[in-house]
Amino acid sequence: MLKAVNLSFAYPGQEVLKDISLEVNSGDFLGILGPNGTGKSTLFKLLTGVINPCHGEITLENRSLKDFSRLSLARKMAVVPQEGPGDFPFTCREYVMMGRFPYLGFLGAETPRDWELVASAMEQTQTSGLVQRRLNQLSGGERQRVTLARALTQQGDLLLLDEPISHLDIGFQLETMEILTRINREQKTTIILILHDLNLAARFCRKLILLHQGRIFAQGKAAEVLTPESLESVFRVKTQITVKDGIPVISLEESCRDKVQKT
Repeated sequence: MLKAVNLSFAYPGQEVLKDISLEVNSGDFLGILGPNGTGKSTLFKLLTGVINPCHGEITLENRSLKDFSRLSLARKMAVVPQEGPGDFPFTCREYVMMGRFPYLGFLGAETPRDWELVASAMEQTQTSGLVQRRLNQLSGGERQRVTLARALTQQGDLLLLDEPISHLDIGFQLETMEILTRINREQKTTIILILHDLNLAARFCRKLILLHQGRIFAQGKAAEVLTPESLESVFRVKTQITVKDGIPVISLEESCRDKVQKT
């Protein structure tokens, strides 16, 4: 469905990504991991067409990403950015309806079917109780979930999320990951998301990519990627990993930084 070949990107005077190649098949649930500053958000912007690579190419369904108009791309791909909506006085219901814009056009009128999709998306994200609330009255976590509902109304085959659980408490983090899992399995939506929580990534993502210093350090299943050796190399921490029901469970032993300070 989505393929990147030899991607490189640099800001003036700073190379961020180098020789990134990946392939996402229909129905995949892919998590992208890595330390802060390793290029995760830049890769996200490249895959969503916000910026263009300096070298390499990205294709969506065997067609170059740069050949899609923004409108046609929005019908294929729904995006949940790291930052939620601003302090606009829209109701949540109105904001979620904005996800239907690729099908309505600038002056298009909403149909009963569009409102049904809005209601369904808000039910899936457990935001139905926020229908009449204003965006500027929401917590950060509520905004993130409403933004996810907005993306679901686009009905794209591909859903990309940049740290979708960063503003949520642990209970809502689990619920959000379970929601995404149901969407992936029941609606066959292909999902790519950036995460920081290694244990949640191991539990829910069927494939992982671990970035380090702008390159892919490891990719594959959780047990192949999340090893004590790879985590020490990339995150500079010593870990203890146990396997429960086939899923790696990671606990922190010691930071390499702490070890240096002790000596």
